[in-house]
Amino acid sequence: MTDTPVTVLLIGATAPIRTALEGAVPELVENGAEVYLAAYRLSAPDLAGVRIRDMRLLQPRIYPSGTRRFSPRWVVRLPRRLLIRLVEKYGDLAGRVWTTARRDPWLVARAAQADVLVALDPAAAWTVWKLARRHPGTTAVNGLPAAVDAVRER
Repeated sequence: MTDTPVTVLLIGATAPIRTALEGAVPELVENGAEVYLAAYRLSAPDLAGVRIRDMRLLQPRIYPSGTRRFSPRWVVRLPRRLLIRLVEKYGDLAGRVWTTARRDPWLVARAAQADVLVALDPAAAWTVWKLARRHPGTTAVNGLPAAVDAVRER
């Protein structure tokens, strides 16, 4: 166990199962980890007793639909915004999680500080992989047992 806490970021596309978190999160905390959770679907009252430091519901960014000033910047960004809206509306779950996560300031900041990134389900694996590529010093794992092993190794 190290003097500085290991930061663990759990990322899930679906709502995490309480019993799985109740088993793994206390073990992570005992090994000196600070645990954060970000999920595309999250029910915070269900996770009230679990020792997670902070939780975040990943929501698609809603662009205002009022009148806009047609500036050169707006015209350049229009195709990108349309593409993001299409992915968020019609894309698969992994694509929706990634497009939402990469533009969420809370998640980007936690991923930059994280020592271990954990994908809680297969749909979140793409997001964890992409975040791990952006931050080379982090360890990316799939599942809670692998997260416990990664924290013990640090």
